[in-house]
Amino acid sequence: MNLMSYLIIYFQFFVNEEQGMNPDWLTYVAFFFVGHSTGYVDSAVVGTNLNNFQMKDRGAAMGLLKGYFGLAASIVAVVHGTGISSSSFFLFYLALLHTAILMSLCWFIIVVDDQVISSKVSKLKLDAALLVEILIALLLFGYSLVGQSGHFVSVVVLVSVSILFGSTCSLFLIKDSFWFRGFSRLPSDDLIQLDDDATHFGSESLTLKQACTSLSMQVFFAMLFIIMGAGLFLVSNIAKIMKSKEETDYTSTLVSLFSVSNCFGRLAVGFISDLNFFSSRSLFRPAFLSLALVLMGAAHAAFAVSSSPYATMLAGVVGGFAYGASWTSSPAIVADICGMGHFGQVYGLVGLAPTFGSLLFSNVLASIVYESHAGDDDSCVGNQCFGAAHWITSGMCCFGAFVLGPILIGCTKRLYQVS
Repeated sequence: MNLMSYLIIYFQFFVNEEQGMNPDWLTYVAFFFVGHSTGYVDSAVVGTNLNNFQMKDRGAAMGLLKGYFGLAASIVAVVHGTGISSSSFFLFYLALLHTAILMSLCWFIIVVDDQVISSKVSKLKLDAALLVEILIALLLFGYSLVGQSGHFVSVVVLVSVSILFGSTCSLFLIKDSFWFRGFSRLPSDDLIQLDDDATHFGSESLTLKQACTSLSMQVFFAMLFIIMGAGLFLVSNIAKIMKSKEETDYTSTLVSLFSVSNCFGRLAVGFISDLNFFSSRSLFRPAFLSLALVLMGAAHAAFAVSSSPYATMLAGVVGGFAYGASWTSSPAIVADICGMGHFGQVYGLVGLAPTFGSLLFSNVLASIVYESHAGDDDSCVGNQCFGAAHWITSGMCCFGAFVLGPILIGCTKRLYQVS
């Protein structure tokens, strides 16, 4: 599906000269299938690892996976920067390489019958993998700022990233095809069984219908809708925001800072939410999601009033961190609340939150506010261009953090305390 979609786009835009760069119905079909293939891979990788890790280690596992997901675009940019082919052939090679990687590595995505429990060895593996991913993020950040001056620099960066990533894989590769040799395992029969609809950790799992009627899932979906919509507001309009502030010289820097802080948010919340220091104080994953909403609200408020590029970039860092945190928290909380029996269905439903959030906050709210202040040439200068949209979004984030957050924490408190 993924290969077919990429090839359709390649032949339409780069082989068919009469087509030019004008999309038609076949183009939209191709992008439709690209989105689906990406979703399938995401569900398979995320679902498998959530199944293999016990609740207290799910955050760290999701942090690592979602962190690399956030870095993927930067890694592809480095590959393109090596100059291995023209822009047209690069898309063709990317289609083949992407499909080959998926087909060759999918056999190593193993579902174990029993959940994995942390040992000292496995914890060291996760911590080492975290440090390696941070190094990769910093390397890509430096490349995005000063490293795009030649093919040689891109090749050096790509080789360095490959070596670092290979060292991470070597931590988990073992001869008998299991990825978790350092883990001791707990039989499924010994997992804790709970009673109410908000605590289906173990063999009991919520069906899609039960998840839709569960108060904890409804509140969680609303919180995710707000924070992801707020984050996609920034992602989709960051160039326009900088232009309205007359800070276009700092746009590329802000994009790089947002990307790196996004990765750090995914990593930090994943690992921090698993620490006994916080869980012993009843600060579980829903509390960190509420904190991310507070940070996102603060970021939008800062964007609304900032008058210097440094304040704007600081707001971008905070917003990127909060946005990344939401992506790590999402699958882990779904697994905690609903169990793994119907995870694919429930996770797919939760995937609608960023779609609807982007539609409301970015496509509707931001567009209406900007167009109301834009001139005939569709240009606008000043904080008023997006000001009202930022303030409304900030208010929604505060509502999610201080109204919906306590409800979700209350609904899931017994789940996390017992588990």
